[in-house]
Amino acid sequence: MPIAHLKTAKLHYLQLDPSCETELAPQHLVMVHGLATSLAFWYHLTPALALPHRLTLFDLRGHGRSSMP
Repeated sequence: MPIAHLKTAKLHYLQLDPSCETELAPQHLVMVHGLATSLAFWYHLTPALALPHRLTLFDLRGHGRSSMP
């Protein structure tokens, strides 16, 4: 469970690297969930998006496993 420790909060995040190797550097996508959800909101899309992209999913403050300052 990776956690980014900030001054006012701890943010839970997940990084997924592409499962296929290419000569070009993969594009990096940052996925931000909506209100009253968590990074799990994106789980149904991650298999398709993780093939050609590097993904970063994170829980906003007060959501999922992130702290509420």
